[in-house]
Amino acid sequence: MKKIDITFDSNVWENIVDTEKLAVHSNAEALTVIRQAVEAGLIACYISDTYVTLETPNSHQRASHFKEITNRVDRTEPIVEARENVARVIFSELRIRQSFNQHPGLDEIKSTALVKALALGFRFINVPRIGWLRLEDDLYKPMEIDEQELAARLAKTNKAVLAFEQKGLGSAHVWEKAKQAIQQNPDLKLYGQFLAFAYGDSKKIPKAVAEWADGDALAAHYGHGHDVFCTLDNGRNAGTKSVLHKDHRQWLKEEFGLNICTPTELAAHISQPA
Repeated sequence: MKKIDITFDSNVWENIVDTEKLAVHSNAEALTVIRQAVEAGLIACYISDTYVTLETPNSHQRASHFKEITNRVDRTEPIVEARENVARVIFSELRIRQSFNQHPGLDEIKSTALVKALALGFRFINVPRIGWLRLEDDLYKPMEIDEQELAARLAKTNKAVLAFEQKGLGSAHVWEKAKQAIQQNPDLKLYGQFLAFAYGDSKKIPKAVAEWADGDALAAHYGHGHDVFCTLDNGRNAGTKSVLHKDHRQWLKEEFGLNICTPTELAAHISQPA
């Protein structure tokens, strides 16, 4: 029997992996069914790495966290190569990358939850972004060996990211905050148009990052072609600006074939006879 590939939102998986939380949760019955399926090996479980890369700093720390990301420049030693009938050629490689040394790391609660999740077989998925923070490779779903399959997955992922942004969803919130910040202070272009958002209205940054994280989670899920995205989030706090708002569900289903469900709906599906 093929495992069901499921991407779990943090508001679900944190309660699945922690039996104490599970026992007192309002969806305890459904979460128990899901956990039993995980333990029985019926489900392949995935979570977005934005849990660590974006959402780890507490809400009030996010502005300062992103401001402290710095650019790191590495240059290899020049290599002089002599070629026949050609002037000497000097090779040197210059790499510009972002440094995340300021990342605060997981607090005790998140660290404990993540250790439990990994022990149950959960693995990360992500939206690859050039120069962006990535965790240790063995924490992720194994990368495709076939280059065509890898390229197809990345193309699907990027398609979703761009489609969300065009609707003002997901990372569009961050782009908009960056644009506003640069308009107020053109010198912020030096930080890169994306990270300039951290210099905008600090009160709006936590929500912008949260929406970015939700959009990337759905895009990564779509790129990998997983069967179900399980969440308790219906976008009520952010309204229709949230990619998870109920008003977008039909579009997500028709455009991307995304099956978004609650733990109760997932548990009912799992419990159906094969």
